[in-house]
Amino acid sequence: MKRTSINNKLILSFLGLLLIVMLVVGIANRVTNDFITAQAISVALGLAAAIILGGIFSKSIVRRLTSLSNVAKEISRGDLSKEIPFLSQDEIR
Repeated sequence: MKRTSINNKLILSFLGLLLIVMLVVGIANRVTNDFITAQAISVALGLAAAIILGGIFSKSIVRRLTSLSNVAKEISRGDLSKEIPFLSQDEIR
């Protein structure tokens, strides 16, 4: 399986979010002829998409870091039988 860095994942997610916002702006401009209303709809939907995607990506990263931290604490307490599980192909293994 090809290794994808976290940096590349973040860049791709940003570009995906940018595409979503551009689509929302285009749809909002077609639905309403009022510029202010179109901008308000675009901002609201763009923020909602950013919050949702940000939550998904941050939860994924934090979950793996928490798992690594917990295993590191066990090892530092002297339990050398612990193994660090890795399931991804990025920097956090």
